[in-house]
Amino acid sequence: MSAAIAFWRAEHANFAHMLDLFDSKLAALHQEAVPDYGVMLDIVDYLRHFPDRYHHRREDVAFACLARRDPALVPLVERLQTEHRQLAAAGDALHFLLQSTLEDAVLPRKSIEAAGADYLVLYRQHIASEEISVMPHAIELMTPADWEEVARVVPQGIDPLFGAEAEEGYRELRRLIAMQAG
Repeated sequence: MSAAIAFWRAEHANFAHMLDLFDSKLAALHQEAVPDYGVMLDIVDYLRHFPDRYHHRREDVAFACLARRDPALVPLVERLQTEHRQLAAAGDALHFLLQSTLEDAVLPRKSIEAAGADYLVLYRQHIASEEISVMPHAIELMTPADWEEVARVVPQGIDPLFGAEAEEGYRELRRLIAMQAG
């Protein structure tokens, strides 16, 4: 159980790192600097794909286990599951704006800034809510059988950015992360 929570928190830390990097790129966009739309798109692409395919799906199974263990948690679980769908939709919309810009569509910077800022706020609040409101309950209530159910329903995927080997499409982003760390 503690390994599952540690893994959950490590993924949250990775996502928060990506949000911080996106925030720095968004700040450059706001300051009229030449924005790095390619890196911004890579970040959003990663946050749309890996979390939505694996992380959020595992959380949804864990949330269902928690709701079974304590029905008082149902409203919280439903809100967080709704946020997963909202994050996916907001990520799709932001991805479309960034992709369109890279394909030479003329879009006001303010529309990208607003969509990016909204995405950052939604994602950060969601992570904080899970850390504060869900994880203590998961530690207290979830059984080894619950964690086995999570693993069985949604096996851990290989993280295409933070895994042992970055996928081709994320190599430049991984290089940028390494440069910032060093």
